[in-house]
Amino acid sequence: MEVYSDIDKKLECVGGDLKKVINIDAIVQGIIFILMTQKGERIMLPEFGTNLPAKVFESMDKSLFFGTLNSLKNEILRWDDRILDVLIDGEFNEDKNEILLKIGLTLQSNPTDMILTTTIVKY
Repeated sequence: MEVYSDIDKKLECVGGDLKKVINIDAIVQGIIFILMTQKGERIMLPEFGTNLPAKVFESMDKSLFFGTLNSLKNEILRWDDRILDVLIDGEFNEDKNEILLKIGLTLQSNPTDMILTTTIVKY
């Protein structure tokens, strides 16, 4: 059953229509869009996104890191109304230049929690 859908970020066509992602895949894609869009990047909606792309290049101490996690939670809740609650935990691995995020979600359509794990790598 299709509850949520969105256009696939790859913008591929299937049968003359843009391919779409549905349900959990649509939510995961939406969260990644929120996390990886730099505030100010979208001209018509400059407040959309996070400062995470810029933070990946900064030196992190625990205070800044946990403040960043809290900010990510607030932005996800602000921009995705399909989500009731978010719990974010993370690790910053300076040796590998990466941030590992574990994101727990409670959805509007299904109050059962789900976990999304993603790694953001410094370049």
